[in-house]
Amino acid sequence: MKVDCDKKSHGKGVLVVLNDRIGSARFITKTNTATVDPFKA
Repeated sequence: MKVDCDKKSHGKGVLVVLNDRIGSARFITKTNTATVDPFKA
């Protein structure tokens, strides 16, 4: 993925790219340390 180069990502602030998901850093939290996908929006 090339999120930083995509024009759709401009103006959205800090974005987090994890496990094929793209989300705003403001709404991403780590919910569990023992699972494969511990981050939820």
